[in-house]
Amino acid sequence: ITIKNQEGEDEEIKRHNPDFAEETLGVFVAVDGNTSQQKEKLTDATTSWTHRIVTSGLFRNEVVMALITTLSRTWQYPLQATTFSLQDCEDIMKPLYCEFLPKMGASQKIPLAFRYGPKSCLGLGLPHVYTMQGIAQIKALLDHIQKETMVGKFLHMELEMANLEVG
Repeated sequence: ITIKNQEGEDEEIKRHNPDFAEETLGVFVAVDGNTSQQKEKLTDATTSWTHRIVTSGLFRNEVVMALITTLSRTWQYPLQATTFSLQDCEDIMKPLYCEFLPKMGASQKIPLAFRYGPKSCLGLGLPHVYTMQGIAQIKALLDHIQKETMVGKFLHMELEMANLEVG
Protein backbone atom coordinates (compact mmCIF):
# COMPACT_ATOMS: atom_id res chain seq x y z
CA ILE A 1 0.00 0.00 0.00
CA THR A 2 1.36 3.41 -0.92
CA ILE A 3 0.42 7.00 -0.17
CA LYS A 4 1.65 10.30 -1.60
CA ASN A 5 4.08 12.22 0.63
CA GLN A 6 4.55 16.03 0.82
CA GLU A 7 6.52 16.05 -2.43
CA GLY A 8 3.78 14.14 -4.28
CA GLU A 9 5.83 10.95 -4.56
CA ASP A 10 4.46 7.52 -3.71
CA GLU A 11 5.72 6.18 -0.40
CA GLU A 12 5.13 2.68 0.92
CA ILE A 13 3.23 2.37 4.19
CA LYS A 14 4.79 0.06 6.77
CA ARG A 15 2.53 -2.76 7.88
CA HIS A 16 2.61 -4.00 11.46
CA ASN A 17 0.51 -6.25 13.64
CA PRO A 18 -1.99 -4.41 15.86
CA ASP A 19 0.02 -5.20 18.99
CA PHE A 20 3.17 -3.52 17.60
CA ALA A 21 3.89 -0.25 19.39
CA GLU A 22 5.78 2.48 17.64
CA GLU A 23 7.30 5.46 19.41
CA THR A 24 5.49 8.65 18.47
CA LEU A 25 6.48 11.92 20.15
CA GLY A 26 8.19 9.98 22.94
CA VAL A 27 5.24 7.68 23.68
CA PHE A 28 4.90 4.06 22.54
CA VAL A 29 1.46 3.67 20.95
CA ALA A 30 -0.06 0.41 19.71
CA VAL A 31 -3.26 0.15 17.69
CA ASP A 32 -4.72 -2.46 20.04
CA GLY A 33 -4.08 -0.18 23.04
CA ASN A 34 -1.48 -2.31 24.83
CA THR A 35 1.03 -0.38 26.89
CA SER A 36 3.64 -3.09 27.45
CA GLN A 37 6.47 -1.31 25.59
CA GLN A 38 5.74 2.01 27.32
CA LYS A 39 5.73 0.21 30.67
CA GLU A 40 9.06 -1.41 29.80
CA LYS A 41 10.55 1.95 28.81
CA LEU A 42 9.45 3.63 32.06
CA THR A 43 10.64 0.68 34.16
CA ASP A 44 14.07 0.82 32.48
CA ALA A 45 14.24 4.58 33.08
CA THR A 46 13.32 4.05 36.74
CA THR A 47 15.95 1.34 37.19
CA SER A 48 18.78 3.35 35.61
CA TRP A 49 17.81 6.56 37.46
CA THR A 50 17.66 4.70 40.78
CA HIS A 51 21.11 3.22 40.25
CA ARG A 52 22.57 6.66 39.51
CA ILE A 53 20.91 8.24 42.56
CA VAL A 54 21.84 5.44 44.98
CA THR A 55 25.50 5.61 43.95
CA SER A 56 25.56 9.42 44.12
CA GLY A 57 26.66 11.49 47.08
CA LEU A 58 23.37 13.37 47.42
CA PHE A 59 21.95 14.19 50.83
CA ARG A 60 18.49 12.99 51.92
CA ASN A 61 16.60 16.15 51.01
CA GLU A 62 18.41 16.36 47.65
CA VAL A 63 17.39 12.79 46.81
CA VAL A 64 13.70 13.62 47.20
CA MET A 65 14.10 16.81 45.18
CA ALA A 66 15.86 14.84 42.43
CA LEU A 67 12.95 12.38 42.32
CA ILE A 68 10.36 15.13 42.02
CA THR A 69 12.25 17.21 39.44
CA THR A 70 13.62 14.44 37.20
CA LEU A 71 12.20 10.93 37.35
CA SER A 72 8.62 11.93 38.12
CA ARG A 73 8.74 14.20 35.04
CA THR A 74 9.89 11.22 32.96
CA TRP A 75 6.92 9.26 34.29
CA GLN A 76 4.49 12.13 33.80
CA TYR A 77 5.11 12.85 30.11
CA PRO A 78 3.40 9.78 28.56
CA LEU A 79 0.73 9.23 31.22
CA GLN A 80 -1.96 11.22 29.44
CA ALA A 81 -1.93 8.63 26.64
CA THR A 82 -1.53 5.44 28.70
CA THR A 83 -3.94 3.07 30.41
CA PHE A 84 -1.70 1.45 33.00
CA SER A 85 -3.37 -0.68 35.65
CA LEU A 86 -2.53 -0.19 39.31
CA GLN A 87 -0.28 -3.27 39.15
CA ASP A 88 1.53 -1.87 36.07
CA CYS A 89 2.22 1.34 37.98
CA GLU A 90 3.49 -0.59 40.98
CA ASP A 91 5.81 -2.55 38.65
CA ILE A 92 7.18 0.70 37.19
CA MET A 93 7.91 2.11 40.64
CA LYS A 94 9.19 -1.09 42.29
CA PRO A 95 12.87 -0.70 41.30
CA LEU A 96 12.85 2.82 42.72
CA TYR A 97 11.44 2.31 46.17
CA CYS A 98 13.48 -0.80 47.01
CA GLU A 99 16.70 1.24 47.06
CA PHE A 100 15.46 4.82 47.11
CA LEU A 101 13.67 4.81 50.48
CA PRO A 102 16.80 3.85 52.48
CA LYS A 103 18.79 6.50 50.58
CA MET A 104 16.31 9.16 51.74
CA GLY A 105 16.40 7.80 55.31
CA ALA A 106 13.09 5.91 55.36
CA SER A 107 12.35 2.25 55.93
CA GLN A 108 11.49 0.06 52.94
CA LYS A 109 8.59 -1.30 54.96
CA ILE A 110 6.92 2.07 55.57
CA PRO A 111 3.14 1.74 55.02
CA LEU A 112 1.91 2.97 51.63
CA ALA A 113 -0.39 5.52 53.27
CA PHE A 114 2.66 7.26 54.74
CA ARG A 115 4.78 6.79 51.61
CA TYR A 116 2.33 8.53 49.28
CA GLY A 117 0.45 10.64 51.82
CA PRO A 118 0.92 14.41 51.82
CA LYS A 119 3.50 15.96 54.11
CA SER A 120 0.73 17.92 55.84
CA CYS A 121 -0.60 14.56 57.10
CA LEU A 122 2.88 13.34 58.14
CA GLY A 123 3.41 11.39 54.91
CA LEU A 124 6.49 11.52 52.69
CA GLY A 125 4.57 13.04 49.77
CA LEU A 126 6.18 10.77 47.18
CA PRO A 127 4.63 10.59 43.70
CA HIS A 128 2.61 7.56 42.58
CA VAL A 129 2.38 6.81 38.85
CA TYR A 130 -1.26 5.65 39.04
CA THR A 131 -2.37 8.90 40.69
CA MET A 132 -0.29 10.94 38.24
CA GLN A 133 -1.91 9.09 35.32
CA GLY A 134 -5.42 9.82 36.56
CA ILE A 135 -4.64 13.49 37.11
CA ALA A 136 -3.06 13.80 33.63
CA GLN A 137 -6.08 12.22 31.97
CA ILE A 138 -8.60 14.35 33.86
CA LYS A 139 -6.57 17.47 33.07
CA ALA A 140 -6.51 16.55 29.36
CA LEU A 141 -10.27 16.03 29.41
CA LEU A 142 -10.87 19.40 31.08
CA ASP A 143 -8.40 21.18 28.79
CA HIS A 144 -9.79 19.84 25.51
CA ILE A 145 -13.46 18.95 25.94
CA GLN A 146 -14.81 22.43 25.17
CA LYS A 147 -12.25 23.32 22.51
CA GLU A 148 -12.56 22.81 18.78
CA THR A 149 -9.28 20.89 18.63
CA MET A 150 -8.97 17.43 17.13
CA VAL A 151 -8.47 15.98 20.62
CA GLY A 152 -11.51 17.88 21.91
CA LYS A 153 -13.69 16.58 19.09
CA PHE A 154 -12.45 13.05 19.65
CA LEU A 155 -13.19 13.23 23.39
CA HIS A 156 -16.64 14.63 22.71
CA MET A 157 -17.39 11.77 20.29
CA GLU A 158 -16.15 9.18 22.79
CA LEU A 159 -18.36 10.61 25.55
CA GLU A 160 -21.38 10.58 23.23
CA MET A 161 -20.69 6.95 22.28
CA ALA A 162 -20.32 6.02 25.96
CA ASN A 163 -23.61 7.77 26.68
CA LEU A 164 -25.32 5.72 23.97
CA GLU A 165 -23.84 2.49 25.37
CA VAL A 166 -24.86 3.27 28.94
CA GLY A 167 -28.29 4.45 27.92
